[in-house]
Amino acid sequence: MKSRCFVNHPGFLILWGDIFQFAITPEQRKAVLADLNHRSMLTADGAARAISLDRDPALLPGLVWTLRHGRRTHNRVEAAYALGFMTGTEGTAALESALSNKSENTKVRAFAAETLAHRHRRGSHAVLLRNLQDPSREVRFWCAFALGQMREKKASPALSRLPAILRRCDESHRQRPKPASESASSQ
Repeated sequence: MKSRCFVNHPGFLILWGDIFQFAITPEQRKAVLADLNHRSMLTADGAARAISLDRDPALLPGLVWTLRHGRRTHNRVEAAYALGFMTGTEGTAALESALSNKSENTKVRAFAAETLAHRHRRGSHAVLLRNLQDPSREVRFWCAFALGQMREKKASPALSRLPAILRRCDESHRQRPKPASESASSQ
């Protein structure tokens, strides 16, 4: 089944899924990596999906570069997503580094943790365990998810406390007073 990812490229429209049914040329590789770092979220998403279908190892250095230096948050998020489909330890190390980088955007770090659930090495477990204490709920959630997927025994105590923590969050959310606009509309 062919992908239907349309990607705008200067001067013409590329159907990445159709191109990736065959071996891609170095020029096409450059173009898809440029689209991964495009200002449009739709274009970057299409490029990441195309990369996930192709899995060409020659794309790995460009993906790692985009994860580390992408222009916008969505470019780095899409690079983290696409790295989940690649082989080799270089991509895994880059994901671990992005997750551990506290100055990186929370969405990028969360996507890196989620991707590590599917693509990890032994050292990834320690990185995910350390980030269970992260200030960001989103990062903590995806680290817990990844560790659960890996069936990491060292995470069991932290994961066993998770239902109680989620229950407390849910209870505190229900006890909050409704904003005036919501209470007026419900009457």
